[in-house]
Amino acid sequence: MTESWRGVESAVCAEVVGQARANLAAYRVNPALLEEQSNIELAAAEGGYGRRQLYELVQNGADALLGRSGGVSK
Repeated sequence: MTESWRGVESAVCAEVVGQARANLAAYRVNPALLEEQSNIELAAAEGGYGRRQLYELVQNGADALLGRSGGVSK
């Protein structure tokens, strides 16, 4: 499975490039969409999680390594 993540010629890279191109095309057609999505990202950064996104990602990774389903650490 990890092989699919390797190199700029990988299927994963091609998907990311395709999605980026589609988003840029959508922004050209509807410039207000860019501002809308930017505001959503800003709200997420300043909202409930605030600056906890990185902590949450690390905690989720630790839970996965320990075979736990997540939630509050004990």
